[in-house]
Amino acid sequence: MLRISDDLKLNKNFNDSIDDFILAASIKSLKPYKVMDDDLMYSKLLSGDVHFHLEELIAKELSDWVEINSKNNTAVRSDNSHLSEDELKGLLFEIKPVVDNFLDIKCNYCPKIDYHNGYTGFIPTKNITNTVSFVSFIAAFLTPAIYDLMPPQVLDSLTQKIPEIFVYTSTMLLGGYGILSLSNKILRKIPVSTEKKYVYDHLQDKVLCLQDPKNILASSIGHEYDHAISHQIFKKEYLTDKQSFFEGHARGVERFIGQSYAKVMNNRQYESSYNNTAIEEFSQVYYNISQNLNLPTSKVDNLFEIFFGEKANILIADCKESTSLKHAIGHVFFRINEEKHGLNLYAKSLRSGFEF
Repeated sequence: MLRISDDLKLNKNFNDSIDDFILAASIKSLKPYKVMDDDLMYSKLLSGDVHFHLEELIAKELSDWVEINSKNNTAVRSDNSHLSEDELKGLLFEIKPVVDNFLDIKCNYCPKIDYHNGYTGFIPTKNITNTVSFVSFIAAFLTPAIYDLMPPQVLDSLTQKIPEIFVYTSTMLLGGYGILSLSNKILRKIPVSTEKKYVYDHLQDKVLCLQDPKNILASSIGHEYDHAISHQIFKKEYLTDKQSFFEGHARGVERFIGQSYAKVMNNRQYESSYNNTAIEEFSQVYYNISQNLNLPTSKVDNLFEIFFGEKANILIADCKESTSLKHAIGHVFFRINEEKHGLNLYAKSLRSGFEF
């Protein structure tokens, strides 16, 4: 764990690096607004200027990749130890105030956190239970009205069976409710996906992590905690076709946490997770834009050959074949817009009325 003095250094790094500081706002005071959708964000990237910016960004990240992984760099020390569950919770509590400062918010809210074995989603049985319960109660209230509307001959034939019908109906409704309530505790443990990755599960309000070393965990937890904050602010808007916006925002937080820890711990391995992702996602968008605008790719092709040698062609082919670009599009969009707004971009974009 970081010492308190180190945590203060992290906060100081933030204050020293950001300009035009916004007055910190309570998370409850921030109102959701209509953020840019995925298609519009992608359309704004289709330009020669973005193509040029990506060539510069990819070159920078590749240069950082060499420094981060250099055996001659004394600041590169990989911490391969794994944190216990209590230490994992401690790391989240350590990261939370740093992210809150970065986003310029005040909040007592903090999601739960745990390790997982590949689960990224769970059956939302709570919604099913609530729906069935509501229908059951409505049906109970409507039963007398239905009896009043029945023809006399039908009602007479049912008179002898009312107690039996009442027992059967009550048993069915209460039993169904009980079974579905129990399913909240049982079925929600059944995964709907087994992809191994970090995730914020909004149904459980929990950050789920892989058992990686601390230098990987730190920036990844910052990313998922940002998702939790976004969900608290934007609510239903968070669950719409705005994935690029929220992923791009979280990537910025991930990068900031990685750089902050690298500086405090004097260990650039805390930047490695973001750096690897940046190279991959920037390249994916670069080759996609190049193809759509019929622009040359020789600069990045040459960079890959210099840095990766024989593996260059395979890596380039993987980037070109990638079809899921929502994370990458948001990442590129926010990173490029940092030039206009600075790091304040991430705090400002949580507030209604913000425009890129």
